[in-house]
Amino acid sequence: MGHEVYISYSMKDKNAVLRLCDEFEKEKIDFFLDHLKLSGGLADPRILSREIRNCKVFLFICSENSYKTRYTYSELKYAIKNKGEAKVLPFIIDGSTPPVYVSNLFKNTTFFSKDTKSLVAKICDLLGRKKVEMTAGAWFNKGWDCQAKKDYAQATEYYKKAAAMG
Repeated sequence: MGHEVYISYSMKDKNAVLRLCDEFEKEKIDFFLDHLKLSGGLADPRILSREIRNCKVFLFICSENSYKTRYTYSELKYAIKNKGEAKVLPFIIDGSTPPVYVSNLFKNTTFFSKDTKSLVAKICDLLGRKKVEMTAGAWFNKGWDCQAKKDYAQATEYYKKAAAMG
């Protein structure tokens, strides 16, 4: 059985990708990340092909860097061919506009852009599970942050959510 999410990215974007992986870990989303890319190497294409075929969701990290990398484009085309467009999510991390040869691969898909919350929610939806709920402590901390900003109405709402959880 494969990973839940395969992440295709340019090595030049590794810091942004690692931050995204932190979000996935918080939500207990199992992902495949070609760690050899992180160290500047290349993985066996047979392994990558198998991981793409066996993942539930393919995440294409869109950036000026990834548009220039033939490997990410090859992975993207392979994923769409083997998974179908509905299971392939493009995520723009740098505000760039995808080139025509990338955007033409997506006829019915919305490009996510910098909004990791929406991206994570969509992935959870495709995986058939609810996004992990926040804990009472997390709601309390959000309330504290709002209170510090003198947004007392929002702070009160967060405190109520924390109290309701016990």
